[in-house]
Amino acid sequence: MGINYDGGMHYDLRSIAEATTMEPNEADEALAAVRRAIVDDKRRDRDLWLRGLTVLPATSEDLYQPRGPDRLMGQVMEAIERTAGRDLSLQRSVLTRQPFVRERQRLVWSLLPGERGRRISQQLVRELQRPQGHVESCIIAL
Repeated sequence: MGINYDGGMHYDLRSIAEATTMEPNEADEALAAVRRAIVDDKRRDRDLWLRGLTVLPATSEDLYQPRGPDRLMGQVMEAIERTAGRDLSLQRSVLTRQPFVRERQRLVWSLLPGERGRRISQQLVRELQRPQGHVESCIIAL
């Protein structure tokens, strides 16, 4: 099981939008480059599938959307259950447990490229550097 991440610039859609203002030869080449990228992706996915690997596509929208990573992981678990016949209900239950949902989301976001990921990563580092208290000040109830 694998995940293929396609970032926002993967197919260079901007070149398609700009093709209307290009010279005909430039526009044709821009469209051909995007088409080659799509064809390469489809061939790679087909080759992996023939080798017995399931590859699910993921986009930056999937990862940056609130609960997006959890939804994607739920889909990965479902695919594993279908293809391998495994029961992952215990793992699925973790995806719904509060307060882990928010912290898991922030951790995933902190690992993503770009300004948003950098900002969240720096915020997490600051939070981890704050004193957490001492064991002596905790009450343990048995």
